[in-house]
Amino acid sequence: MRLYTFVAHDDGDLYILEEEIVGNPPHRLFTWWPLGVSAIEYSRGGYPREWIGRKVTAKPGEPGTYEVCDPETGQIVKYLYLKNGGQTCSEYAKSVPLPQPILVGKSKDMDVKWRPGYGWYKYSAVRGWIPCTSAEIERGEREAARADRVCARKKKQDRRTGSR
Repeated sequence: MRLYTFVAHDDGDLYILEEEIVGNPPHRLFTWWPLGVSAIEYSRGGYPREWIGRKVTAKPGEPGTYEVCDPETGQIVKYLYLKNGGQTCSEYAKSVPLPQPILVGKSKDMDVKWRPGYGWYKYSAVRGWIPCTSAEIERGEREAARADRVCARKKKQDRRTGSR
């Protein structure tokens, strides 16, 4: 499943951020598709800045066209068009590994595997393969983020001291 968000990038321009989970082992792939307008130009056009950061939907049958909907009514309030329509090339892409869930308690020794299109599953001798809980998945993400912070601190410290 692909998710789309209307975003402003660090460069000041507006993009459609596409997010999807791909591969085995899984990775979260982020792709920035340019709209060809800056956040400043957008605001000067009279459009509310609150729309930036909203989830949008791809318009079926019209590549490069996205719909911004009012969150209360569900009505389409604006169409967004990529810079070159369906022929637009992405400007940025980033791939982030999806960490394996961390199991605790009775389930801590269960086998865990990724099922493309379905998500993380654990093997129960009684019930077979069952989906991991959101708490187990979040625990894995928190641990991966903590490990990344520790690694970044160590690299920074090594640069300061000149060691490798």
